[in-house]
This record gives sequence, structure tokens and C-alpha cells, in this order.
Amino acid sequence: PWALESPESEELARALEPRARRVILFHVVLDGRFVISLNGTDHELGPGDVAILPYADRHLMRSPEKTRPISLGALLPPRPWSHR
Repeated sequence: PWALESPESEELARALEPRARRVILFHVVLDGRFVISLNGTDHELGPGDVAILPYADRHLMRSPEKTRPISLGALLPPRPWSHR
């Protein structure tokens, strides 16, 4: 089981690109299933499904089995990132 929680949209934009005013997020399911929770509503997605969050709203992504989420920001390496 796994679970990731996104920060607020402004915080996420600063973490990904400090000069960005906003970001648009998308998640593509290649294999397996996952649940995305947005505004308290769960949506289960499977292969071929795409979730687009045009305002990078705070959300939770997880495996169908519930577990305690970790912050998405905890997985990002410290900046600056190399462009290889």
C-alpha cells in the first residue's frame, strides 16, 4: 500500500518551479489501479485513465488499500535539479 498527499497549489508550484504562479497536474495510469481523493470524494482509476487537475488542487493519491499518506514534497530532491 502507498499514499501521497499533495501540498496546496501555491506551495507545489514554488517547489517545482520557484517562478511559477501555478501548475497543472496530470496523472496517467499505465497499469494497476489507484484512488485519487479530491474535495473529499474518491475516484478509482485504472489502466488508460487520466486525472487532470488544472489548478493543482490539493489531493490524495493512494493504492486501493488505505494507508497513511506521505507528503509529495518529501519525495522531491532538493533544488537545483540538473537538466540531463
